[in-house]
Amino acid sequence: PNDGRINDFDTCYVGITKDGTPCCHLWLIDASQNGKLKRAWGNNFPVISNDELLVENVYTVPKYRGMGIFPTVLDDIVGKSRELGAKYVISFGEASNINMSRSFVYAGFQPYVLRRKKWFLFNKSIKFEEIPEKEMVQFKQYTAAYRAKLVE
Repeated sequence: PNDGRINDFDTCYVGITKDGTPCCHLWLIDASQNGKLKRAWGNNFPVISNDELLVENVYTVPKYRGMGIFPTVLDDIVGKSRELGAKYVISFGEASNINMSRSFVYAGFQPYVLRRKKWFLFNKSIKFEEIPEKEMVQFKQYTAAYRAKLVE
């Protein structure tokens, strides 16, 4: 959920339809905003390197979901990232959100790290770790059709 903290970042990109209707948005955050990122969300994200950009707070208006708009916007963002000199574009999403995972795969993203959240006595801790093989196998199964389209 958007609790307003994302509004501290001034790098929002909006996808629009052919008739100019806004249909999705995302933020593209660079290393110069590491301080804001840390103040807003603590250790939820790793420190962004100078050759990386973070895609965050992705949202597509429900009416436009399933139309291929989001993967197209992601593809445009990858192009924009290259223009900005980034070698890597990272994002974090829920593994259970299969449609989002497929959209990222379609745009050329691939998993590289697992972010685990753990709660204990109302305190959240975040740990970044290597993705277990079992979870990679699962991921590859539900994104296989999209990865195949990339090869065609």
